Amino acid sequence: MKKNQGSECGWRCFIPHPSSFILCVFLSITLPLITPAASAQNYPTKPVRVIVAYPAGGPVDITARALASKLTAALGQPIVVDNRSGAGGIVGSDLVAKAAPDGYTLLMCTTSRPGGCVPSP
Repeated sequence: MKKNQGSECGWRCFIPHPSSFILCVFLSITLPLITPAASAQNYPTKPVRVIVAYPAGGPVDITARALASKLTAALGQPIVVDNRSGAGGIVGSDLVAKAAPDGYTLLMCTTSRPGGCVPSP
C-alpha cells in the first residue's frame, strides 16, 4: 500500500477556478447594492436616568452631575441624576440591575472599596 505523501496536485490547488472568482467579484459588487441600508435608531429618544449609588453632595454625585450637564447638551435629551444610597452602593446597583435593559438607566459608582456597587444576586 502506498503512503499518502500529501497533495499531489501542486500549485493548482491554490488557484481558484475562474468561474468561482467571477462569482465572488459579482457578489461583492451587487450585494451592497441590493441589500437595504441599515439605519441606526436615534438615541436617546427619552430622558436618561443616571443612578448614583452614593449620597448627594459627595464626589461621585458631583462627578455625575457634571457629566450629566455635558451629556444633556451633547445628546439633546435630559439626563436625570437620581441618588440611591445605602448598603455600600448595593441599593442603587440593584435598582439598575432590575431596570429594563434598554440603555436608559445607567449606574454611576466607584470601585474604591471592596464590594462597592455589586448587584445582589
